[in-house]
Amino acid sequence: MSKQHGSGFTESALAGLSALLVHPLRTTLATTGVIVGVGALVSILSLGDGVERFVRDQIESTTDLHVLSVASRTRESVDGLSLARERIIPLTLEHLSEVKEIVGARGTVSLADIHNARVRLTEDDVPRAALIWAGTIDTSLVPATTITYGRALSNRDVVDSIHVMIVSNTLAQALSPGAPARLVGMSAVLEGYLYQIVGVWPGRDAAPRAAIPITSGSPGRYPNLNIRAGRIEDLPALTEDIEQWLASKYGDWHTDFTVQTGGMRLAQATQAIVVFKILMGSVAAVSILVGGIGITNIMLASVTERTREVGIRKAVGATRRNIRSQFIAESTTVAGVGSVLGLVLGWSVASLAARVMRGYTDAPVYASFNVGTIAITVGAALAVGIVFGTYPAMRAARLAPADAIRHE
Repeated sequence: MSKQHGSGFTESALAGLSALLVHPLRTTLATTGVIVGVGALVSILSLGDGVERFVRDQIESTTDLHVLSVASRTRESVDGLSLARERIIPLTLEHLSEVKEIVGARGTVSLADIHNARVRLTEDDVPRAALIWAGTIDTSLVPATTITYGRALSNRDVVDSIHVMIVSNTLAQALSPGAPARLVGMSAVLEGYLYQIVGVWPGRDAAPRAAIPITSGSPGRYPNLNIRAGRIEDLPALTEDIEQWLASKYGDWHTDFTVQTGGMRLAQATQAIVVFKILMGSVAAVSILVGGIGITNIMLASVTERTREVGIRKAVGATRRNIRSQFIAESTTVAGVGSVLGLVLGWSVASLAARVMRGYTDAPVYASFNVGTIAITVGAALAVGIVFGTYPAMRAARLAPADAIRHE
């Protein structure tokens, strides 16, 4: 007989849903807390993801935290003193070619050396200090995409080791006050070598700078291999690949090379964002718990009101499991409806907050809404519905049929 009176969870759930439709006010009160809690959690997670994406974009465009650098060891510790190494392995264009094959489309690779030196025109005896960027043309040597006067450096300059130089506007003004254009075609002396100035870039750098092909620099310097990851997420894998390449080529490569990344600072920035999201998510979780308590109270009131109904169902064959399923279905449905409405509310609030951020700070921050956010919030809401609906369901299931039928 029990099979004829709601033995399955589906039938019990349908009975519970019909009870919810009969009491829309009660359902609304029970759902409100879940809506607010889920909405708060969605907005916090969406804004947190958006801010994280903004921070990562800023790191990629304005810092070197996603740059991996391989350098030759030039000094070693002997008897507690730092001395110049007798054996130094310089990084060359051959190394550059091999690393390019390893990196592929995951980033860009360049060979460069940055140092300070004196620069003077051959017609002038007064030298000027400058930051010298000696490198390949695989990545931008200068913070500019255009040249004000003359031309930029080319791959031919690197391959043929041509002694040419481009200078920043700051250095050009120091070498030729008020007339930087006349520098194009003139000769300059750098570290004992004669260079022809072929271009001026329009940078407004505080420090005067000059760029030369890596192959034309002083042979006493040792350039670095710089690998700039296209995405921050690719940096750990690239680091592992480069270390394996060094191991296959030189064995115990730690003796001759160093590999440096901004991974620690990057990890710190990521950790700070995760801590922020966990903190704010915990605050939002309190709202969901409050919604769960509301579900418990509403469901207990429902059990009290429907005691006679429960008694009749048990008298005609419904089991305790059937009764539990019915009331848990009700609480789960309340939480499910609340989660859907909360998703809409949270997304709307997050989008509005992101728009306010952009309006006041000009920072390109956008709410990020993904599958993970949906899974977390809906899962949390349904879990609350099940957990906080269990006690009222068990209380209803324990009612004695005879006593329940006599209840007024």
